[in-house]
Amino acid sequence: MKSRILLAWLVIGAVLIISRLAAQDVIVTDPAWLDPEEPPADVLPSFKKRPKPDVSQEIEKGGVLAYALVYETLDEKGKRMDAHREYTNPYLESETGRAISMDAIKFTPAKRGGDAVMTTCRYALIFNPRSAAEGKSDASPRVIEVESVVVKKKELPAGTKLPLVIWATLSIDEKGRLQNYAFEDGAYEPLRPQVGGSLHNWKFSPARKGGQPVAAELKVPLILNQQYGPKGPGVPPKKLADRKPRYPRSMLATRLRADLLV
Repeated sequence: MKSRILLAWLVIGAVLIISRLAAQDVIVTDPAWLDPEEPPADVLPSFKKRPKPDVSQEIEKGGVLAYALVYETLDEKGKRMDAHREYTNPYLESETGRAISMDAIKFTPAKRGGDAVMTTCRYALIFNPRSAAEGKSDASPRVIEVESVVVKKKELPAGTKLPLVIWATLSIDEKGRLQNYAFEDGAYEPLRPQVGGSLHNWKFSPARKGGQPVAAELKVPLILNQQYGPKGPGVPPKKLADRKPRYPRSMLATRLRADLLV
């Protein structure tokens, strides 16, 4: 009798764990440069210990995409010097706070020329809804990479406070490619170039119907903000070449001495 009761509890526990894992769909992206076109170092920082955020009932009940953008300034030992976070949902602040605390997350430092250097990187914590879970034969599009929309205050209505979250509906084809999008509020239509530039860097897995990829629409929140600039001294400049200073020929006749201070 006792063995049957124990078995029943084990089955119930397994069901609860499986259902929890199905609902807890969080992607933590790898660290990336703020500007991939001009990387400040040769090797990106990486996670020694990857964040593992929980998902609250409030996030699950929402049934829509939510994400947090995290900007980290790290020293030569990979230790956090400064951090900045942006959220699409206020509940994410508490959800991610513990997961990305200094005790819960560790980094290897960036490297340049083989030497560890201070730098700033970014990553995202993406909370896809249960409808976009992997492995389902019928699923909505799944977001696997995001970034914010960089704007200037003069481009927004007077009095707008940043960061600002707006909503858009995306058209994703059967290959996971963005085809088009529409703003929920037409007042932001003038920002289409900036939004389009950001969405070009998002990545998606397509929706599925009967196990086959299909085109579908997806409602997403967009974070509008100014370009993030790290606090502190910033990344040290990179030495490109060594050249000895040359005394100007026009000064040779004067026979004056000169000191060069860099």
